[in-house]
Amino acid sequence: MNGLSRYPFTDQKSLRKSQQAGKPRQKRTRFAMSLVKYLMLLLATITTATFTAKSQPYPDPTENYTMPPIAPLPVSNVMGYAGDGPVTFDLNEFFTIENEVSPQFEVSINSFPDVAQLDIDGNNLSITFSEPGQTNIRIQATLDDYEAEVAFVIGVMPVISGDYELADFSNLSLQEESFWNGSDESGGFESGLAFFPNSYNAEWGAWSGWAYSNISDNTTPGWMNQYSAITGAAINGEPEEPGIYAISYVSWPGTVISYNNPSAHQIKGLFVTNATYAALSMTYGDDFSKKFGGETGDDPDWFKLSVTGMRNGDETATVDYYLADYRFEDNSKNYIIQTWQWLELSSLGKVDSLMFMLSSSDLGDWGMNTPAYFAVDHIFIVPDLAPIVNNFIDDITVDANSEPLVLDISGVFTDPDDSDDEIVISIANNTNPNLVQASLIDSDIMLTFTQDQTGEAEITLEALSNGKSVTQSFIVTVLPGTGIALNSEIFFEVYPNPSAGIFNVMHNGSSESYLSILNTSGQVVWQNHIKPGFVNIDITNFPAGIYLVNLQNDSGRFTARIVKQ
Repeated sequence: MNGLSRYPFTDQKSLRKSQQAGKPRQKRTRFAMSLVKYLMLLLATITTATFTAKSQPYPDPTENYTMPPIAPLPVSNVMGYAGDGPVTFDLNEFFTIENEVSPQFEVSINSFPDVAQLDIDGNNLSITFSEPGQTNIRIQATLDDYEAEVAFVIGVMPVISGDYELADFSNLSLQEESFWNGSDESGGFESGLAFFPNSYNAEWGAWSGWAYSNISDNTTPGWMNQYSAITGAAINGEPEEPGIYAISYVSWPGTVISYNNPSAHQIKGLFVTNATYAALSMTYGDDFSKKFGGETGDDPDWFKLSVTGMRNGDETATVDYYLADYRFEDNSKNYIIQTWQWLELSSLGKVDSLMFMLSSSDLGDWGMNTPAYFAVDHIFIVPDLAPIVNNFIDDITVDANSEPLVLDISGVFTDPDDSDDEIVISIANNTNPNLVQASLIDSDIMLTFTQDQTGEAEITLEALSNGKSVTQSFIVTVLPGTGIALNSEIFFEVYPNPSAGIFNVMHNGSSESYLSILNTSGQVVWQNHIKPGFVNIDITNFPAGIYLVNLQNDSGRFTARIVKQ
């Protein structure tokens, strides 16, 4: 391997200095990091590094020989955002060169040129990030009679803008190079609106579901490195601080993401990549799993992540994403995901949970041989909106002993992002059920009034939709009709009613009474003490409207409604 590790995904922590040219950067969401930051991300290094002699065979390894004048160096994978670039690299730093003569460079493979555009000018490699995806890159250098080649991948991420709740694990904390796997038996963890369930078996020290990690080791193969993402860092990670990402070990029937509230939400999407354990197993094979593509690279192997939306126990839709795909006729297009890649999930609609399943072409007697691990970061959730009051119910005033009143409430509430048919309306409160009884009949509310009762009640309706609610209240006032007291032993009358402002009050009480007049706001606008019999009241200077006349004495309190024209 010419001095390279069998697993050439090194722990190199930075890319070489680069310069960015072209258009100025645009504004990003809080999620987007600077171009310098994501170019400094540690990702995997070259998957292939070779050199060959054009006109002579390799020397016999048993004989002494001089290293060729050009040899490949480890090159880190590159990530960027769609629309950014160009970014320039010095290709002389991709190879060891024994003399000062610069080799001839060319791009020998760009498997998906729509993802990234590469241009070479002398020894300068210019990369422009075009559209989301991952592409395999090979750069060939020729010097004298020798050729050398480096290989790496370029990952391009979309810029996500909009009003989203972000689950990015920034609320979690870990010591350096460590992980959480549920050993505290708390059952899971939260980030943003999302809840990540975890099942931990203390007897066996085994877990399934979700863990979170900041481990940067993306070179060590095998189960002992099960908590590492092949990127070696979270999306917003830096060489000194890889950041926290989530790792899933999928067991039957699947791994779930749910919410920490009862509402269903739409998930815009998330970023996904392979776990180091799975990526290296597919790249090189191990005691349990085959090398993807086989020895010739022609085996049509694949590793697939399926995400199913769930709502009220029913499936909404499923999105499939290939974490590795070797089914291309052109083997140069075969890939294993080694960068953070966007997985669009908006087609699943509003869901109360997501179910994640893994499947593979590599099967054995006991099921899938490929390690059932993957990693996610930055989940974008569209927050559900609560229903709102679309039409307010006016306060209601009726006379005592009125017939039941039916109100149409079908247009009172609406849901901005769900069907109004899903709204459930209930009577949340009635402050005076002895005065008025409220009941719902389909899209109507019926108010039934107790005989010979006056007073006031506040009725509150609640509209519930997708776990969120809103209320609307209105006042029901029951008045004693045209001014005749309802107490048969006490005669209390106000007339004429309505009037331009001169009213006569008669009552047969046995003692002096306190008489007051209130406006509809409850303010006392006139008051006096009167003796039994007859009294004249002049309110011609008062504004037109409805007033309440209260009479209070030893026999009780009596109310009449008058209308001043």
